[in-house]
Amino acid sequence: MTSQELDAEIEQLRLQQAHQRKHWRRWGLAGNGIAVVLCIAVLVRMAITGSDPPSPMIFIVLTYVYLGLAFTAAGRSGARPWFSRR
Repeated sequence: MTSQELDAEIEQLRLQQAHQRKHWRRWGLAGNGIAVVLCIAVLVRMAITGSDPPSPMIFIVLTYVYLGLAFTAAGRSGARPWFSRR
């Protein structure tokens, strides 16, 4: 392979990686959006009934929160880590 072919392949892989990060970020935002809607639904139900929400509702909300955070973190760029070692 020539140098130009290697550079073109590296650029193609970078574009694929950027596309994959965008894909994960979108799924993360969708998961976070669903979690917000479910949190509002739980709060409205608590306000109307005056009782604690059932455990399955809390589990479902926390699952979407976790998925949203995980997918959003997967969509972050590797160039800026969350913490830096000094």
